[in-house]
Amino acid sequence: MLTDAQFAFIGTVGSVDEQVHPWTTDPENPARSDVAEPTDWVTFEVDGWYTRDWGTTFTVWMPTIKVERGDRLAVAGDAYHTEVAGFSGQSGEVEFCTALSGDGATPGSWDRFFGGAVPPSAVVTSIEAAPPSREGSKVFGEHTEQCAATVLTNDVDDDAVLAAGVACFVEAFEAGQPAIWDVVVATVEGDPVPSRYDYDGETVTITTDYSFDNFGSGGVIELRCTGIRPTGGVPEGADCTSSDGDGFRPDSLPFGT
Repeated sequence: MLTDAQFAFIGTVGSVDEQVHPWTTDPENPARSDVAEPTDWVTFEVDGWYTRDWGTTFTVWMPTIKVERGDRLAVAGDAYHTEVAGFSGQSGEVEFCTALSGDGATPGSWDRFFGGAVPPSAVVTSIEAAPPSREGSKVFGEHTEQCAATVLTNDVDDDAVLAAGVACFVEAFEAGQPAIWDVVVATVEGDPVPSRYDYDGETVTITTDYSFDNFGSGGVIELRCTGIRPTGGVPEGADCTSSDGDGFRPDSLPFGT
């Protein structure tokens, strides 16, 4: 699940309010089926960021996870820009979290996966004020010698298409045979999120480019991992370190640009 996290940080709950999610009443999103009921709108005092730094506080929706003021957690989920309750800025929706026992406590598995948390900056950086760069060096689908590129578009055939791509890369990995596999998934809004799995016979490098997700965190995350594990979707890296990476050229993506 950490592979899919668009934001991840360690923080302490400063306040818990109830607000109606703006998407539930957005006339430009008539297909949404959410019930316009109040949802927990939680502000965290951030101790450290595992992903992109959005400052010393971060306010998120927590529709299914109940917390109280003073709780200290590591939290992660989907990021997007929102305007609600007099707040206009970067936010997101929490998908999963883990409770932390003390002020200095960190989740060891998250530290190993991301390479440790970084102290927050003093100023929140908005994706509107600083849009992510869309210049990249990777050409999507340029390496097909071992595994063909996989394109997922929220279609009914996605599961079968993805299974074939995963099977090809996993087979190469288990055989110790170098392979490169590109895969692009579509967000709910139809924006492309491309990834590259590059196995050189020893290390798996997973590069995920969020630059084209207009409701996401932006940026490019590169994971260097000793292995992979199945998830039922795209594989996760195992025992990874994280850093910024080089993204994909916009003109090479099969849709959404």
